[in-house]
Amino acid sequence: MTKTFAHSRNTSRTPRLRGGGSIAPVAMQIVLMFTLTTLPTPLYRDYMRAFHFSILTLTLIFATYSAGTLATLLFLGRLSDQIGRRRTSLPAIGLAAIAALIFLLASNIPSLFAARLLTGIAAGLSSGTATAWLRDLHDDSEQKTASIRTVAVNVFALGLGPLWAGLFAAFAPWPMRLSYLVYILLLIPLAVAIAATAETVKERRRPSQLSLKPRIGVPRPLWAAFAAPGVTSFVIFALVGFYSAIAPNLLSQTLGQSNHAIIGGVVFELFCVAALTVYATRAWSSRAAMLSGAGAMLPALACLVLAQALPSMPALLAGTAAGGISLGLGYRGSLEVANEIAPENQRAE
Repeated sequence: MTKTFAHSRNTSRTPRLRGGGSIAPVAMQIVLMFTLTTLPTPLYRDYMRAFHFSILTLTLIFATYSAGTLATLLFLGRLSDQIGRRRTSLPAIGLAAIAALIFLLASNIPSLFAARLLTGIAAGLSSGTATAWLRDLHDDSEQKTASIRTVAVNVFALGLGPLWAGLFAAFAPWPMRLSYLVYILLLIPLAVAIAATAETVKERRRPSQLSLKPRIGVPRPLWAAFAAPGVTSFVIFALVGFYSAIAPNLLSQTLGQSNHAIIGGVVFELFCVAALTVYATRAWSSRAAMLSGAGAMLPALACLVLAQALPSMPALLAGTAAGGISLGLGYRGSLEVANEIAPENQRAE
């Protein structure tokens, strides 16, 4: 039988944040970890000019982030279920700091690849961990509230990155560096707060007992139930990735908008609308939200195509709003459905 051990004696010596006080640090972890994933978005055109690379190279840089995230989720997606939320979150924060430091000091193309790879690993470690932790910290009667908070905070953070970097690049010195420096400084109090947050995994394994073998995390009896939320989430985030990749080029090349703040603000619109949609439709059932989110993708794509064909800024803004509605509804609904069917000891996975 696999032996487990508790840390009751150790945790009793160190004050831990509990109740509502523990929710805030975990929510802030989601904000800062996902802010980094989109922070470089308004700056990619500057990197392309400074380091002389093509759209193909930019696509590969995006793919490097995805590869890091997917590999981490595949091998380490259930790590926090085994060693605890806090012990997984702190290394993720450390990796995010290293990634931001590489962006801060970036002087060539390989540094961008390295920074995006580490960003993907940090996001992969943190995403399931923080989502499961936030759910653990809510009572059983508050699980819908937990899902709504998770989705709203997550999508807001994704939008905060471009807005943050765009404003710094437009109105502050060191346009390609200052946003990363401020980000690194904010990670310090976050790490302190996470270290003091209550652990919710009661039985944790020793390092020698960890199981890191890749596997399909969904139990076989739940495959059919998981298919709908899984596919919905995948397709909606494919739309978000597509939008994030083309929006800066569409604004600068087709619509003649080169101001970093405008580029960041338009991308922020997508995620801000998504966060507002999450709260505005909180009375909707999980499945109704999930299906409506999938349906809203069609007008979003149509408006994006129209914006490039005309070209038209109003069409782009309308498509951005429709995409935000799709993201808010679809992600919230699919996450709630997945949370409802997930076994307690496999939430992060």
